[in-house]
Amino acid sequence: MTKINIILGSSREASLGKNLFKYLKNNKSKYELQINAELNFIEIGQYELPFFYEALPPMDNKNRRLPANQQQGVDDMASADGYIFLTPEYNHSFPAVIKNAIDYLSNQIANKAVLTMTYDNNGRGGQLVV
Repeated sequence: MTKINIILGSSREASLGKNLFKYLKNNKSKYELQINAELNFIEIGQYELPFFYEALPPMDNKNRRLPANQQQGVDDMASADGYIFLTPEYNHSFPAVIKNAIDYLSNQIANKAVLTMTYDNNGRGGQLVV
């Protein structure tokens, strides 16, 4: 069965996206039946990733060893067939925690479908996220 990670792209405790995330999670079984896929819910902050600061990029470091929480984040991303990122608009862009989490990956998300859902606390709804 197809597996889709739904990723809350904010680590803020008072994130507006938590409302959308909780709504989708509470209706998980209904959506899984509609799309015939397994939905896996991830809060980007759950892995407690420090800012990426490795000597080599992941693709050039075949013998890379990560602490357990960081490796779990990489493994969770690798196990999915596609992704839905729920991202707030921060200063006309997406939050650093999303970019940082992606920096930990090498080819785990290559050639997989990605949908970005944006939100904001104004009438634009995150339209300026680029």
